[in-house]
Amino acid sequence: MAHGDEHPLNVHEPLLSSGDHAGLFDGVQLEEVHAQHSVTQEKPVDTLAQADRAQFDHPLQNALEPPQLASSTHPVASSPQTRAPAQTVHLAAPQGIMHVPTLPDALAEWKQARPLLSAWLTMSIGMVIFGFLFFPGMLAGLLGIIGASLHLCESCRGDPSLAAPVMTTFILATVTAVLDGFVCLLMFTQFFNGCEADDIEAREDGFVIEQDAYEEDRADGCSLILIIVTCIFTWYSAHCFLSVRIAARARKVRDLLNPITSGVLVL
Repeated sequence: MAHGDEHPLNVHEPLLSSGDHAGLFDGVQLEEVHAQHSVTQEKPVDTLAQADRAQFDHPLQNALEPPQLASSTHPVASSPQTRAPAQTVHLAAPQGIMHVPTLPDALAEWKQARPLLSAWLTMSIGMVIFGFLFFPGMLAGLLGIIGASLHLCESCRGDPSLAAPVMTTFILATVTAVLDGFVCLLMFTQFFNGCEADDIEAREDGFVIEQDAYEEDRADGCSLILIIVTCIFTWYSAHCFLSVRIAARARKVRDLLNPITSGVLVL
């Protein structure tokens, strides 16, 4: 019985069976699972708050991000208390054309110059016919005929577009106006030089016998020269005026064909 005294048996203490041990272990594991589940539920909320706080620190990036992408980055819906307030960024609208003025039609403007170009062609033909006396006048007449034909004769254009004949007419009219002005200046100076030269030659050759007869002949000669020079000066002045008007009209049509590059329409 000595052995029994060393290990007394308590009859009041309940004995645990194998099933009781399994239930005890299951309860402990269940509490651990509940603890882990509570941690995983609190973790996304903290992560979501940190993400919202990071977006709040960068409002421009948050404004540029599409709404679909911003909402798709949060897989777990959070309560309104944990979400940061939404940021509204007002972006300035781009400055565009406030008012576009009504521009005239380039083709209509070019067709309205037909009477002007017809008169230019007529005077150019006359300058070529009577221009053999003075070469710059003949050259100005030839340029005027070519420039007027580009408008009046469609077969002379070559290029079906309107830009090429308009630009060519502008250049020819400008050169013609310069030549006409040069001829008018020469005619104006030649009138006074011619009268003075006749007076000097008459005195040197000894043809001056009577002062009255000489003065009468000189007056008649200068009057004839004045009439001729006046007619030529008027003709070339009119041709120069037409050339300037046609060059201005061609420049206007050219600007209407390219309103932005020419500065007619400012954005």
